[in-house]
Amino acid sequence: MGTGLNVVAPVGLSELLAYGCKSYILHHYFADLLPGLRAAQPDANILMRYGCKNEVVSDPYQFAKDFVAEAAKWRPYTRLAAFSWEDNNPVEGAGSRPDNLENIITWRAAVSMAVTKLAPWLEVWQGPFSQPLRGLEFYRALSSLIRYIRSGVCINAYGTSGEIIDYCSQVMALFPPTMRFWLSEFNFGAGRDVRLVYNITDERLAKQAYAEDMVRVFAWADADPRIVGASYFAEYWVPDTPIITTINARGEPIGEAIKSYLAKEQSYYDSQNNNGGEAMDEAKQDAMIEMEARQNALLTEMWKRFRLGKFEGADGIDGLIVAMNGGKPLDFTPIYPPKN
Repeated sequence: MGTGLNVVAPVGLSELLAYGCKSYILHHYFADLLPGLRAAQPDANILMRYGCKNEVVSDPYQFAKDFVAEAAKWRPYTRLAAFSWEDNNPVEGAGSRPDNLENIITWRAAVSMAVTKLAPWLEVWQGPFSQPLRGLEFYRALSSLIRYIRSGVCINAYGTSGEIIDYCSQVMALFPPTMRFWLSEFNFGAGRDVRLVYNITDERLAKQAYAEDMVRVFAWADADPRIVGASYFAEYWVPDTPIITTINARGEPIGEAIKSYLAKEQSYYDSQNNNGGEAMDEAKQDAMIEMEARQNALLTEMWKRFRLGKFEGADGIDGLIVAMNGGKPLDFTPIYPPKN
């Protein structure tokens, strides 16, 4: 899974890389970060957010054309993108009122069909919907578009870790078990007082409790193979109106908690996959790939001989078992069919 950040404001590349993220969501205004980000982290999941610019676009085909034109610029660095980010915000491209889910779903279907024709290479993610009172209703309606969801579904969730996990679980249950998800935004909720959310009067201690709580969301997402990415919102954000408690990661306990979690995650990954934590050279990687391919070929051949009824001897399944065991002889005498 890709643990990371939602980037919604200008940020220096070196500052962003300091977190050690496995995934990023970039608003299309900051596409200039893409080349450096991809060069520094070739394996990271990078999802681009696209919405219309300062006007409501009601023509789905025109929106799709504009979307694909922008996505073509990102193609050398990422093919992951989400359109019409928040349908409860007409400025970002829904082309319909938030209280009219039928219009929203119809519009999404039209855009999805147009994008499929215009850019079959583009991996388009659907969602999210940020109004908590209508969120489940939106995702239930979105599930009817299953044939248009080519990549996965984005989910925005806010609150404590328990509230976030519970809401995401309800959304995920609406879709087939093979569906992929991206937790595209999560925090305790902009506009809320972190002291009230965690019932701690000291703001510093409340922020620390919040940081530890949000890490639980990362751990939960990491344990679910259906979740491709989990992006904390936001590395840095300047809201239109002042809020009681900042939700920014930059310079806050949550930012340090994310860095610490990612460092531990990378250390564990290295110890499990890279020869005790040391970087695996290309020769070893090639050898592992070759060995896996050989094992797969032997398994395929084993099934063929099973269907032909060839079990014993060098030209039977026994011979393949010896080959899979590195040429070592079997430590038992095979008998088929078994004798009672």
